Amino acid sequence: RSPVRFVAAKDSDLDVSPEGLAGKIIGVQAGTVYEPWLSDNYTESEIRAYPTVDEHNADLLSGRIDLIIGDALALLGGFLETDDGEAYEFVGPDLTDPALVGDGIGIAVRQGEDELREALNTAIATIRENGTYAEINARYFAIDIYGE
Repeated sequence: RSPVRFVAAKDSDLDVSPEGLAGKIIGVQAGTVYEPWLSDNYTESEIRAYPTVDEHNADLLSGRIDLIIGDALALLGGFLETDDGEAYEFVGPDLTDPALVGDGIGIAVRQGEDELREALNTAIATIRENGTYAEINARYFAIDIYGE
């Protein structure tokens, strides 16, 4: 599972609860599950939906919005670890509510491809058990968003 996170300017000291973000402007990519979740839960905030992540990042950089929300892994590699993201950080806790993130990330396998599905399941279980997954995670991700 990849948690959902808010990103704001470093030292913004924001309380990311619905009450804490009342009156704040939150950027979100349109058409994602985060958009209706924000609208349902952050009723006192202004929600701005953008066609692309790059557009909400640009408005965050320009100061037109207070924070953004999205998949933590995508925000980490696609923004926070870039030159533009140096003055920004994750704020608040990981958001892992199944109503927001679903059951997690999966791999789609064509119906009837039982042998392939079992091979993938076995391979994933093996790399988790023998430490290869943790080794790959440590090499490619600056922070451990999966808690492993």
